[in-house]
Formats: sequence, structure tokens, C-alpha cells
Amino acid sequence: MSREMVEEAKKRLEPEDRIQKSYAARHNGVSGYFLMSKKRLLFIEEKGFLQKRYYLILDVPYEKITGITAEDSRELTIVEVGDKKHSFTSFDISSLLVEADIKNLIGGTMITA
Repeated sequence: MSREMVEEAKKRLEPEDRIQKSYAARHNGVSGYFLMSKKRLLFIEEKGFLQKRYYLILDVPYEKITGITAEDSRELTIVEVGDKKHSFTSFDISSLLVEADIKNLIGGTMITA
């Protein structure tokens, strides 16, 4: 992870929260990084070729997540309160591993329907 991307993510994290995992991914056709902190999921868009810029486009606290599903080997869907769905495509790791990482970080905070 670049220092600039970490700084963009830190703008949304509480002082005691830290990034635990990150994966290169695509969200709604946008390339960037899927980040997991101790308390939330973030997606940071990466723009530029020689001069990279980073923009936070998704911030979901774990307590608002109601479901996580690995759709196939690279596709992952996360559902939050209100049935709002977010789809991700992993570039370099199985969606089953990402799903397991999220569930491990969430622990008992995920809302079940």
C-alpha cells in the first residue's frame, strides 16, 4: 500500500482503528483497493498512471453489514442494512479468502436477518 492511500483511508478511521488487510480489486467498474480495518470496510479508488491519486468511494462499518457472499472465484458481494449491495472483483486472490478475512474481522458484529 502506498503512503498516500493509507493517508486517504486514515481520514475515515478512528484513532485506535488500523488497516488489517488490503486487496487490489474493482468495485462497480472502478479500480482500486479493498481495505479492511478493525471496524470497517473501505474502497479506495486509484487514479492516474505516473502520478497516483486516491479517493475514498466506499465506507461501511461492520455493524451495518448483513451479508457476505463469494459469488465465484473472484466475485464478492457485500450487503448492508437496507439491502444495499456492493460487488467486488478481486484481481489477485480468491473471493473465498477475502470473505473469510472479512468474517474473521467482523466477528460478532454482523447483523443477521
